[in-house]
Amino acid sequence: MLTEAILENLTANEKPVKKSDGGGLHIHIVPLGRKRWRLAYRFDGKQKTAEGGEWPEISPHRARVRRDELKQLIAQGKDPAEIRLELKFQEKAEGHLQDAGGGMARGAARVMVTALRQADRGPPAQRHLSRSRRNADPRGHVADDARGAATD
Repeated sequence: MLTEAILENLTANEKPVKKSDGGGLHIHIVPLGRKRWRLAYRFDGKQKTAEGGEWPEISPHRARVRRDELKQLIAQGKDPAEIRLELKFQEKAEGHLQDAGGGMARGAARVMVTALRQADRGPPAQRHLSRSRRNADPRGHVADDARGAATD
C-alpha cells in the first residue's frame, strides 16, 4: 500500500513509472514529475484504464475509495469509460444551453439527453451513424470516394 511518504519520494528518470497500490490501482509517474492515479480493469474482455486524478490533490485514501466505486460499477455491468463519456456529453449539452439562454432550448436538450440514455445510445454511436451516412446518397448507395476509387 502506498503512503504519502512513499509517494513524495517517487520519481521517474527517463521513462514513466507505475507503482501498484493494490486492486488494480496504481500511481503513474512521468519524467516531468506529474503523479496520476489510474485504475486498470477489464470490461467485455478488454483491458482498460480509468484516470483518477493527480496526487497530491487526490490522497491515497480518496483514490482507494474511488477505486472501490469504479469496481462496483464494473460488477453491475457498467463501463466507467462509457459513463465518463455520457457525463462529458451532458456537460457539453448543458454548456450549450447556458450559451443559448435556457428556456425552450434547455427543455429540448434535456429531452434529447433522456432519449439518448433510454435508447442506450451515447455520443459515440451518434458519431458513427453520422460518419456512415456522410458517404451514402438518398438511395442508399455508397459514394465512389468512400470505396476508394471509381470502378468502370
